[in-house]
Amino acid sequence: MAEYNEGNQPAASYAEALDAQGSALRQLRAERGLKSYSEIDKRALALTAGRERLPKATLHAAFKGHYLGLDRLMLLVRVLMSWDEYGEGCTVVPHRAGVLTPWRSAWSHLATLRPGPRSARPGGSTEGATAPSRPATPARLSQPNGMRIYISYAGPDRVWAEWVAWQLHQAGHQVLIDVWDWHAGDDFHEAMKRGLAQADALVALFSPSYFEQGRWTGTEIEAALAQGKRLIPLAIEYVPHDSIPENLAKRLRKDLWGLDEATAAAAVLEAVGGTERPHTPPTFPGAPLDSGEAHGTAVS
Repeated sequence: MAEYNEGNQPAASYAEALDAQGSALRQLRAERGLKSYSEIDKRALALTAGRERLPKATLHAAFKGHYLGLDRLMLLVRVLMSWDEYGEGCTVVPHRAGVLTPWRSAWSHLATLRPGPRSARPGGSTEGATAPSRPATPARLSQPNGMRIYISYAGPDRVWAEWVAWQLHQAGHQVLIDVWDWHAGDDFHEAMKRGLAQADALVALFSPSYFEQGRWTGTEIEAALAQGKRLIPLAIEYVPHDSIPENLAKRLRKDLWGLDEATAAAAVLEAVGGTERPHTPPTFPGAPLDSGEAHGTAVS
C-alpha cells in the first residue's frame, strides 16, 4: 500500500489520528524495504541536496505516532517512496504528486483535531480544545511559581523542541517557543528580542543541525549571552566536541539522546531546576578493618 488508505473513516480524536498516521508510516516503511533510520536520513539529505535531515529522534517519534509538521511528514513519505517494494531505489515522487494527496488530507484532518498548546493546563485534558486567538506580538511571559524559558532550536528538531517545551510547561514553567507563540507576519528579530528580554533563561537544543551555518540559532545564542541570560544546553543528538563553538563547548550540558522518555523528562527538569545539596550525610566510603588485620604499618 503505497498510498494512505482513503477508504478508512477519518479519526474521531487527535490521539486516534496520530495513531493512524504512525501506523500508516510503519506500513509504508515495511512495504519499501524496511530501511534503517540511518538509510532514511541519508536519503533525505540526498533528496534535499543536504538541506534537510530526518534524524533518529524525528523518525522514532514519527513511527511511534507522534505529531509531525506537514513539511517533515511529506519529506518522510517521499523518502520512503523513493524505494520500491523490493527495497531498490526508484523514481522520486514529486512534491505535488497525486499519491501524496491522501497523506496531506489525513494530516490536515489531524491538524484540525490538534489541541492548542497554550490553552492547556498542567494536569488537565486538552482533547478537543480550541486554541485561543493570538495577539500580533508574542504573549508576555509571567509565571510566579516557575521560570520564564525561551526555547532555541533548529528547524529540523521541532519535534524535540515541542516535547521539551511541553515537559517544562507541565512542570509549571512559562515557555516561549516560536511555533506556539508567533504567527505569520511577526518580525522575527523583534519577536526574539521581546521574548529574550522577558525570559529568565534560554534552553538550547544542541544537535548537528543547531550548529549549521545559516541557522538563526547562533543569533539567538548571541543575543541571550549579550543580555546575560542563563543558558541551558540540552543535547538531543550526539554532537562532536569540535563541532560546537568554543564559547559553548566549555559549558556543561545535559544529554537527552539515548534515554527513554521518562528519564529524558527528568533530565530536562533537573537541567532547568538544578540539583539540590543533600539533606543527609553521604555514605562513608571507607570500611572498618577486620579484627585480625593490622591497624598500621610496621617500621623496622
